[in-house]
Parts: sequence; C-alpha cells; structure tokens
Amino acid sequence: MEKKSKYYKYCKYKIKYLNLKKKTLQKGGNDIFILNGPTSLYYYPNIKGKKILLLGEYHINEDRCDKQVSKVFNPNEEYIMDPLSLIMHLAKMNEKTNNCLDFFLEDGYYTKNHIIDSSKIPKSDSNSYNVTTQINLIRSALYLTDCGPIKGKIKNKNKNIVKNKLKKCPNGFRYHYFDIMHYQLDDKNKYHDNVFITLLRYYDLFENYIINSSNINFTDKKTAFNYTFSIYIYLIGFKKLKKEYNLGKKYYKDILKYVVDNGYLQEKCNCHPDCKIIYEIMSIRQTEEIANKIYKQIKNIDNKYFTSKELINYWKYKIEIAIYDNTITTNSKDQIEKIYDSLNIYDSFVMIMRMAYTDTYTIARMFRKFTPKRKIKNCEGKKSLQNIIHYSGGAHTESIRNFIEWKFKISPEISINPDYNKSNYDILTINQCLYIPKFNPFDLKMPWN
Repeated sequence: MEKKSKYYKYCKYKIKYLNLKKKTLQKGGNDIFILNGPTSLYYYPNIKGKKILLLGEYHINEDRCDKQVSKVFNPNEEYIMDPLSLIMHLAKMNEKTNNCLDFFLEDGYYTKNHIIDSSKIPKSDSNSYNVTTQINLIRSALYLTDCGPIKGKIKNKNKNIVKNKLKKCPNGFRYHYFDIMHYQLDDKNKYHDNVFITLLRYYDLFENYIINSSNINFTDKKTAFNYTFSIYIYLIGFKKLKKEYNLGKKYYKDILKYVVDNGYLQEKCNCHPDCKIIYEIMSIRQTEEIANKIYKQIKNIDNKYFTSKELINYWKYKIEIAIYDNTITTNSKDQIEKIYDSLNIYDSFVMIMRMAYTDTYTIARMFRKFTPKRKIKNCEGKKSLQNIIHYSGGAHTESIRNFIEWKFKISPEISINPDYNKSNYDILTINQCLYIPKFNPFDLKMPWN
C-alpha cells in the first residue's frame, strides 16, 4: 500500500476543518473552538438547577489535535485548549463568583493518612505531555494542591517525612476522586484494587472460574442475572436487600479466593516503562470499607432528583441488558450497551460490574446532599452540588450521560462523541480532537467572550 504523504494528511484535516467550519459558522464570526485530547463532551445547562459538563477520553495518546492539525490552524485565529487548561480556566473564572465548582476526576480513592514518596509523584511537564494521557496530566497537576487527594505527609528523597507544602487551588473549586475500584496509594506505592480490575486485565479468568471451579450455571440467563445483581448489591453495601447482599458476599468471596489461589494477589503495572506501582487485590475488609462509603452516598441522595430505589432499579435494568441481551443487536441500544454485542456473557458480566460499581458511587455523590466540612470558600453552606465537571474514561462518561437521559428525559445542549456505529471504528484511531461550538459553561466568561 502506498504510504500517505504529509501533504495528504494536511489536506485531509484541512478539508475536515473547512467542512465543519462551514456547518458551524454563524453570522458574526467563527463559532467553534477546539479541544485537544478528549473524545466526548456533553453539557447540561439545567438539570433541576444543576449544570453538568461531562468530558470523556479513551486513555490513549494517538490522534490528538497537535498530531492532526498543527499545520492547519493558526493559534492567533483559533482557540485550541486541552482539558487541564479548560478546567483551570473555569476554576479561575468561578473564583470571581460566589459559586462552588465541583470537579470529579477518575482517580483512585485516597485515604487521609497517606505517606507519599515525593520521588514517585508523577510529573506534568512538557515531556510527559507527549507520552501520557490527558487524565494523567490533570492528576499530576492536582496531586499536591490544597484541593487535591493527598492529605497526609510526604517523604523526600532521603526518606525523611517533610511538611506537606500544597499549592493553593482557586477559591470555590472542590475536587472529588471517584474510582473506588482503586483504593489508597500508600507509602509503599501500592494500589489496592477490587478483584474486578484483575478480571478486566485477564478476561478469560472469570470464565475459567465459572466453568471449572464453581457450581453456577451461567448459561442460564436468570441464574446469571441473579448472580450478578447479588454481587452488585453486596459491593454497594445495600444491606436492606438482605438475601441478595448475603448471596453476593458468598459469591464474591468465592471469586476472590479463586483469583488469589491462582497467583493474582499482586502484580506490577506494565502501563508505562517507569511505572513502579504494585497492584494488590483488596481484602474483604477493604471491600466492605468501600461498600460503606458507597452506601453513605446512596443514603444521602437528594430526593429532589431521584431516590436510592430508582438508582438501584436503573442498574438492575442495565444488568438485565448486559446479561440477557448481550447478543441482541438493536438500533435502540445506547453506546455502552452496544459494547455487549461483541462480548460473551462472561465478559459482559465483568464489564457491567466495573460500570455499575464505580458509577453508582459517582452518580450518588453528584446528586447527594452534603454537610460541608472541607472549609472551601463559596462551597460551605451549599448542601447540594450545583456546578459539576466530570472527567473520566469514555465508558464512564457515557454511563453518566445514559443515567441522566434515562432519569430526567433530557438531552445535552451540546453533544459530541465518537461514532461507535462506523464499520471501521477502532479505539486506537479514535478522534481526540473535538470541534465544539463556542459556549459558556456555568455561565462563566470564556477566552472568546
């Protein structure tokens, strides 16, 4: 096959830009800006008083704007932003108001008593920008700030504990980390992962367990559904459904024992050559600590928006789709549900558990009532979050969007996402350069105003 020239690529993206510009320009000037890195964006200006901006990425670094359009766009004529600069711009503009801006990031759940080795703190310099994902750049930028996740002490290069010197965040900016499948990074640089993270890394592991080491008939869809729903109820600590909770605990302990007995208790990450993190599977005690934290969010849901029963019924409905309809292709399925069409029932089980477990916590936290304790200016006294930015992997972003549209029957004012229906859809070449109509999220001033 003839290799495409640089000139071909230039023309390809020049044509793409001009076609889109023709569609989006309005009288009075250019009406788009460019977001470098994410793969999806949704903005809801009013969900019963809440404003929510959802941003998603695919944790890859292949097809960003700087690789696509550096020769096409004149920075003096076009607004090109990366997610971190967008988020911090909004935080600084929000500082001028009396409002609170809540930022949710897909990051491990940190405890309050960490002792962190400063030599292992990720960097956010220009070299890192070229090799890492946008979400890691955001994590690095917020890692040692007074609104960030690290509240404990820090070791310096000589292993002496030093005073935690934190950079100051803008007033009215509150940070939430929500990936409760990753629990606490301690002084040994060790993550404690839920067993489903291991099952995600080794998809055939769960299938082997069911077929070879359990008495669960997963080919019977009703059995598979009850099994899945029971484990979900146990993991979110919903003891009100006593029968399901106790069954889920038994099933979960059996899976955990099988995985540990087969040598998967610990493993070193291989996502980056310099990565020194050790993953260790959570114990039952740690799993139930997390379950209590999830249940705390659920029981404090603001009923102005929905009830805990509605949230659990939503995930019951989603589990039914994953288990019963994972081989039925219809045009009415949302983008996450279509993923199940390419998975067998064992993989569908692992996928839905990842989504339901983490996103139950996130959704409940986004819509709960708070008793503010963090002494963040403009955030105290506000019992319900009003202005929310949510940044995560694309699947979690779609999951939050699907729930909002299921419950509130509304569509986002701005909606940009990958075309999952394309016959040549490939996650490795998914577009990471979004052309977005200019708008003012949270009614804040933007650079183009």
